[in-house]
Amino acid sequence: MKEFFLIEQPYESAFSDLVNAIDTENDTIYTIHYRSDFANSKIIRDFVGAIFDAFEVPVPWRGRFVLITDELVNNSIEHGSEKNDINECIIKTHRKADNSLFRISVEVHDTGKGRHKTDLADEMLHKKDEKIDSHEVYMGKRGRGLFRITEKIVDKLTFGVSNKGGLVVKIEKCIDTNNNSCHEEEKTEKSHEKNAEKISEKKS
Repeated sequence: MKEFFLIEQPYESAFSDLVNAIDTENDTIYTIHYRSDFANSKIIRDFVGAIFDAFEVPVPWRGRFVLITDELVNNSIEHGSEKNDINECIIKTHRKADNSLFRISVEVHDTGKGRHKTDLADEMLHKKDEKIDSHEVYMGKRGRGLFRITEKIVDKLTFGVSNKGGLVVKIEKCIDTNNNSCHEEEKTEKSHEKNAEKISEKKS
């Protein structure tokens, strides 16, 4: 795991440190602790763009993920934390041995002290017990824009309670760098997972 702290570091220095740490040969986890300041949103957003460039992922996916990451981080700053709180962004990357498949996940944690405090995370757990979709709870609290954009682009979008006290939002995507989409085997695997989840829900 590679760990970074965006507290008072200027853009050029922080961005340079992040870019120099990009590893395209090994599975890598980048943990970024960032102060709740919109200036840090730009650093993280540009870092995601640099990751896509380093892995030579097709341009359309680069733009989409930069947009989504920016929205996730901005939401954590605007709605999920107070000024100068320390939030967290964890980025995981993986590339298949033959370079055909690129995987990335981004999860953003907030402190739950912002305009929509920890009650959002608590409400999600409560609604989960009642089998009410947590996506709807999130949309009601933080707006529909992020959700509508994200659900059409990523393979998986999940919400949960962060160990920082607030909310964690995680997105996952696998991209076939040859044809801009997931491998058929990946789609089949996800289909099997969804069917298993439906069967499990029916049994419960």
